[in-house]
Amino acid sequence: MAENGEVLFHPADLPDDEGITITQLAKDGRYKALEEIAERLANREQAEEQGLLLRLPCKVGDTLYRVNKGAKEPVIMMRVIQLYIKQIHKDRTVMRIDAINDTDMGESCYLPCDIGERIFLTREEAEAKLKEMEGESDVL
Repeated sequence: MAENGEVLFHPADLPDDEGITITQLAKDGRYKALEEIAERLANREQAEEQGLLLRLPCKVGDTLYRVNKGAKEPVIMMRVIQLYIKQIHKDRTVMRIDAINDTDMGESCYLPCDIGERIFLTREEAEAKLKEMEGESDVL
């Protein structure tokens, strides 16, 4: 992605570190590259419709933040060590996120629905949830 937010494509004839916008490809009359992009997008859309494409909420090695209200360290950094995907039924896929706290080597398992509730993709989100939790306990 370019600094201005435009999506950059990487046709085979460009170096890996260079990209070009779809608008520039059209202006340059590079129709073969445009056809390849359209075909890739169509294949991706078809795979998604067939249930062959799964979007992961994070990847192995990412840092997650667990909120543990009342603990000495209420926001705990966790490192994703495994994503486990299991097909339960023809239309139901379950994903488990395994993470480890490198400080004490404690391992935990989460589901994607835990993101935004128990674990967070950024420290800021975790701290905001902690503040919200503390505010709720002050009301009670």
